[in-house]
Amino acid sequence: MKYQDQYNDWLDELYDTGIWNFSKLLEDSDPIAYNVGYDDYLDANNLNEDEEDEEDEEDEEDEQ
Repeated sequence: MKYQDQYNDWLDELYDTGIWNFSKLLEDSDPIAYNVGYDDYLDANNLNEDEEDEEDEEDEEDEQ
């Protein structure tokens, strides 16, 4: 999860419980909802976890 820290920060800012980090609470109590929300976060922000991996592969091919 390449953007997990950004997603967690966003969740914590959005749902400030004052006591717990909401991101940790959600991840521990309902990992499916956490992962679905992560995918939605990526889509809403036009982020793609595979972009950097594809660039790295292309660089490696160019070096050979």
